[in-house]
Amino acid sequence: MYAPPVRKNGRLYKGVLSCDSPELLKYLHRELWIVLHLDHYARPPPDLPYVDMYQIDPFFVSGIAHRPYVYATNRDFVDPFYYEPLDIEKKYDIIFNSSWTALKRHDFFLEGLVNAKQRGRPLSALMMGYHYPGYTSPDLEKSVRESIDRHGLDVEIMDTEWDGAKVNIRYNLCRCAVHTSSTEAGPKILPEAALAGLPYLTTSDTYGGSPRYVNLENANGLTFDPTPAAMAEAVWWALDNPYRFAPRKWALANMCKPVGDERLRAALTRLGKSLGCDINIEAAEGTTSMVHGDVFEAEAAVLAG
Repeated sequence: MYAPPVRKNGRLYKGVLSCDSPELLKYLHRELWIVLHLDHYARPPPDLPYVDMYQIDPFFVSGIAHRPYVYATNRDFVDPFYYEPLDIEKKYDIIFNSSWTALKRHDFFLEGLVNAKQRGRPLSALMMGYHYPGYTSPDLEKSVRESIDRHGLDVEIMDTEWDGAKVNIRYNLCRCAVHTSSTEAGPKILPEAALAGLPYLTTSDTYGGSPRYVNLENANGLTFDPTPAAMAEAVWWALDNPYRFAPRKWALANMCKPVGDERLRAALTRLGKSLGCDINIEAAEGTTSMVHGDVFEAEAAVLAG
């Protein structure tokens, strides 16, 4: 829920929720809500009749350009007060933060570390990820740990951590972030790392997502060819040229909660005018959470009032 429905001076101001399934709507009073759709998968979304407005990355907008949309995905609501630079000692060259699924290409990342070690300048890494039940692969994690041991790599794997302040500390232990996903729908790791002050290095062949935002012109990171040697060279360059980056400055202006909320409210204002209805825009606030707020409680309050 991004905003609850409310009544003011006898007028209904509709609430705002983000929903990826019509099943939920069967249990709601649809007339009380503006329904947004946030599809986290890296693909153009389907044309859904129950959606009032899409939340989408610009990369995937062409298929639904005839419908209302806003460029505000989960990544645009990362809080700059949770993710920020800290005055602590750097322990690792790289942070690799990816859920335990094959599309994150952990094997490619490890090949880059092997290449760096073979060429005489090994890199240390903190590897972490999110364990989502039914989505992540224990076999993948097992093979990654075996590969680290087999090649004698300087990598520490940390357990899943959901607390943003603690995750921020992990970013701050590292000098740069590297991401090697084959696809991205709305790269939340990018603003987290950038707000923590880390340059973000990403493969150029990633479908959607970070390669379109990351470059030296933005002073927020680099893209590199999808080869182990190119990854090693990109990390070395970033470590040797820290003065070329100002990632937090970029994120504060382009990809964090204040600017995401501003885009969301502006889009809702346009939508309300086109639909001829009032929306609780003042309270509208985005979130990175998949589940947020109690829509049923909000409904009950406005129906009773």
